[in-house]
Amino acid sequence: MGFNKYGIKNIGLKDYRNIGMVDLFDDMIRDFEDSRAIEGVSNQHIQALLDKLVLTRNSYAQHAGIDLKPVKIFKRKIL
Repeated sequence: MGFNKYGIKNIGLKDYRNIGMVDLFDDMIRDFEDSRAIEGVSNQHIQALLDKLVLTRNSYAQHAGIDLKPVKIFKRKIL
């Protein structure tokens, strides 16, 4: 297939699926701190969920040959 994403050329269907999952996880991670669903939840539980999102994203990224994302420390936004 002729897809060209993340600088990877000649992406096959399996790799394209992995790249699509990485895109979805990147969106979830980016929007995570803005989510209202985390109100009233302890920072420890939120950090555990964020860690799992990043680790799962990195699993798909590794299979697709995409750079891994470091796990970041969750900082609650003050409104």
